[in-house]
Amino acid sequence: MKRNNKPKMQLILSYSKGRVLMKKEVLNTPNNIIKGKIEIDSQINKLYYRILYNIQKENRKYIIKSKKGDKITEEQSNMLKELDRIGYLKCTVSYDEIKSIIKRRNDQIKEEVLKRFIALQTAVFRFTTGEENNEETQTQLIGEVSVSDIGYSVSLSAKLYRYLFYSVGVGFTPVNLVVLFNLKSQYSQALYVTLRSWTGVKREIEYSIEELRSIFKVGSKYSAYKNFKQKTISVAINEINATGAMNILELKEIKNGRSVDRVIFIVEDLEPRFVLEESKGDTEDKYVIWLDYIKLESEDLKERLELKYADMNLESPIVKSLFHKAYDKTLNKDNSFTMIQDKKGKTNFALFNFIVNGEILTNELSLENHF
Repeated sequence: MKRNNKPKMQLILSYSKGRVLMKKEVLNTPNNIIKGKIEIDSQINKLYYRILYNIQKENRKYIIKSKKGDKITEEQSNMLKELDRIGYLKCTVSYDEIKSIIKRRNDQIKEEVLKRFIALQTAVFRFTTGEENNEETQTQLIGEVSVSDIGYSVSLSAKLYRYLFYSVGVGFTPVNLVVLFNLKSQYSQALYVTLRSWTGVKREIEYSIEELRSIFKVGSKYSAYKNFKQKTISVAINEINATGAMNILELKEIKNGRSVDRVIFIVEDLEPRFVLEESKGDTEDKYVIWLDYIKLESEDLKERLELKYADMNLESPIVKSLFHKAYDKTLNKDNSFTMIQDKKGKTNFALFNFIVNGEILTNELSLENHF
């Protein structure tokens, strides 16, 4: 790989159909990167996403299936302890998968492919994991790599696996590593990863103060909300907004009596969500986008909604805001849904329409002015 004379770490993490969508250079190594004088381009980033996908796919027994906010069972707790004991998880990246990532034939030879793996081995990441002792860990993005007749066997730190997967709930949220690496505060890292896990689903993300204290792992520190907000939430919001990848537009505080009990983050996610192309059986749910970010299961459902609300001006910002609120509330009511659906045995379509009607009455929209 080509090197510049000046050491730098370059990570390009968002791309679509070979076109770079976001590029950012890190010239001064931030505190949470121990070393990494290597270029990590979009191709190597795609390789890393493939490794993360295969790690999860080949270690399904360590996937904890529960809704966000649910307490884990004793069996699930034992599973996490086992992850800590084994140290590393492994997966195989096949030769066909390598060819799908590295298109140039001359770069598909073993020596060139290993250079890509070395780039990931060279970058070391520091993060805080300790649920009990506020433990800080630093580890390579990947560990040992070996070559066989079936492909490349790659190991990944089990603690890093927990941080990238379990700390934000079930499944893989494709966090932008360049953003994560540039967030110096552990609170900023934790909030970015947490919000990123929801922004593909909804725009208003609500947490209790106790949930945030758990996410930030502050223990008994900052017991007064004013101090907690100043030391953690405000720091995180300022750092995240400075990245240009996500805007936390507003922080709404909800009081219980005189004390702030919950907060709502209103978030605008500015970066594309990378999705791996998978074979049949491993594909993610298909959906269509309606009114900026509302996910619907199909074009047919979109047509039904547009017919149902044909008398409304769907281009009006006020009307859009009404539907956005109804969408967020619908998904908050039952977080087993990630979109509006109307399938036999799995539907939230009627609930969505009920909430839309409630929003219309609440806001007392004028039919003449806005519909």
